[in-house]
Amino acid sequence: MRRKRWFLLISLVTVICLAIVTVIVLYLLSNMSFRMVYQDCAGVAFNLPGHVVDASGQPIEAAAIRLTVLMKSLGDENLIVETHSDAQGDFQVSGYAFACAFFTIEVNASGYQTGTIGGDVWQTLPPEPREFVITLEFE
Repeated sequence: MRRKRWFLLISLVTVICLAIVTVIVLYLLSNMSFRMVYQDCAGVAFNLPGHVVDASGQPIEAAAIRLTVLMKSLGDENLIVETHSDAQGDFQVSGYAFACAFFTIEVNASGYQTGTIGGDVWQTLPPEPREFVITLEFE
């Protein structure tokens, strides 16, 4: 009879300890990294204006612009937007990306070296994106 009581008492204490540990772990997880990742990785709509010029400041028409957004945590490309500059060298790319992403803008034009700029979406885009001026050097 005593063994059964001890067994029941030990089982009850074990269940209570496991419940307490589970509550503590769930509390810590809900207040730390998962919440931070959710907040930091919120989606943001963006509109990036830009201007492509040569070394003398003259606009470059019909330059190919390619915006690539990479998720930091996954390493996968999840957004690619392509466009061309107009006669004044102006371009604009729009989209929606996670704020915890890294982006690159690659610009190619015939007779010029490829130009690339990049940055952290969260630090660069909101609240008011700046105009990017990309200067290409002759090949």
